[in-house]
Amino acid sequence: MNPTVRDVLPLGLTIAFLLLLFRGTGWGRSPRTWVRPVLGIAFAAALASLPGATLGRIAWTPLVFAAAACLAAFESPRLDQAPGTRWLAGRFAPVLFGLATAALVFYEWGSLRSVAIVHDEAAYVLQSGLFARLRWAAEPPPIPAVFEQMHVLVTPVFAAKYPPGHALVLAAGTALGLPGLVPVLLAGGTGALVFALARRVADPWIGLLTWVLWSTSGTVLRFLPSYFSEATTGILWLGAWWMLLEWKRGHRTRWLCGAAAAIGWGAITRPFTMFLFAIPAGLVVLLEVARRRGAWKDLAAGLAVGASILAILPLWSAGTTGDWRKTPLRLYTSLYMPWDVPGFRPVGSPALRALPPDLNRVRAEMIADHERYVSASLPSIAWKTAVLIVREAWVSPGLSLLLFFLVGLTVIPAVAWTGLAGAFLLFAGYLFYWWQWTLYFLELQPVLAFVTAAGIAAVLRALRPEPRAERPFAAGWPLLLVAIGVLLARKEPIASWRAVRLEQSSSQRQFLAAVESIRDRRAV
Repeated sequence: MNPTVRDVLPLGLTIAFLLLLFRGTGWGRSPRTWVRPVLGIAFAAALASLPGATLGRIAWTPLVFAAAACLAAFESPRLDQAPGTRWLAGRFAPVLFGLATAALVFYEWGSLRSVAIVHDEAAYVLQSGLFARLRWAAEPPPIPAVFEQMHVLVTPVFAAKYPPGHALVLAAGTALGLPGLVPVLLAGGTGALVFALARRVADPWIGLLTWVLWSTSGTVLRFLPSYFSEATTGILWLGAWWMLLEWKRGHRTRWLCGAAAAIGWGAITRPFTMFLFAIPAGLVVLLEVARRRGAWKDLAAGLAVGASILAILPLWSAGTTGDWRKTPLRLYTSLYMPWDVPGFRPVGSPALRALPPDLNRVRAEMIADHERYVSASLPSIAWKTAVLIVREAWVSPGLSLLLFFLVGLTVIPAVAWTGLAGAFLLFAGYLFYWWQWTLYFLELQPVLAFVTAAGIAAVLRALRPEPRAERPFAAGWPLLLVAIGVLLARKEPIASWRAVRLEQSSSQRQFLAAVESIRDRRAV
């Protein structure tokens, strides 16, 4: 097979980049000049492995990466003098990135009235409709078997099993007839926080690249335009970290109370997820309280705020099951999926309530997955899950971005390791749940994006002929070029996920359109 331009261009770029790099760094000028060429070789090897995005027959992603590296090798502007830094450091930059995220999610979804595709989404939408009518549950249908739905109780009441936090947030959009409005707004707020936190911990340029890597990752493109509860816990996770940083800086009680409120609301949304988050967050708070006198008052106030939000759970249970000690989740599990619990337990006793044939097939598939999930397979499952997360996080330009993630681990500041610890706990915690789905790791995507962006910035900075004593991540315009390269590479995945989502919802949209065409509202 004859090689094409697309085949040979990455190799050619690698050779050209090395020649320019050696010339720019001046091999042999000082005992340490070998460091930059060696980093250049590693960077060039990553370039050569990038599949890139095509425009015509040219692989533009390696070209952009090479241009960024060459620019870094020849230019060394100070961070505060780099064009665009003042704008990225301004107060309105997070707002713009939030709007861009909301626009991307809306484009992926296609409508603020999008139908729920997965059973879990449908249950959350149903639950939000009940809450919008100020009800915990509805009366059971006259023939419960006809209205059976996954994750929904049809007797003794009609209600979803999930904790109420996410559905309470969705209720505002559902009441307006726009159920997709709140998820789009949540995505916008999450995008703003992703940029703002990365900018705060590192610098504005890393904030830019972090947002690009995060907002276009496979996991975000796949799951953020949805009714899944991770949209709520994702923004609460980032918001809690921001408020904890503010509390540590100024030690004002309101910031710790705000962080406690975020953790508390997350606990009534996805209890296990926020429990894992609370471990590193709580350690940070306790260490700070021990270091500062008088901070115990802040801790007491925060605990009071968190406890007041957790009090919603017994109210929800009492209003749904009639017993404040028995949650709808527990009742549903006992009736339909007694084996649906974390850990390595056998299926055991059968379900107490039957499902219609189509839903029973879904349950049978779940049981089969659960039976295959045994403790002996944990190392293999951990490896496969990690590979899935990496592939979706760095769907394109490719797994070569993993190299920069590893570099980033060596340069990120101590405060970022706290977030990384939370991400690792999230990964490790959900390994003990039989259903492995990258949706469960949506909250750790900002951490992966930040560490990768920090690694790219560190390599670009190391390529400079005269490194300056400035902030350790500064790279300026080269990082902008890298961000452009990533966007070029991920243009196709963005379009692909939009097409997949529209295709998956087409049958339901056609059915709803047919129902809307019936004029007699009494018809069944």
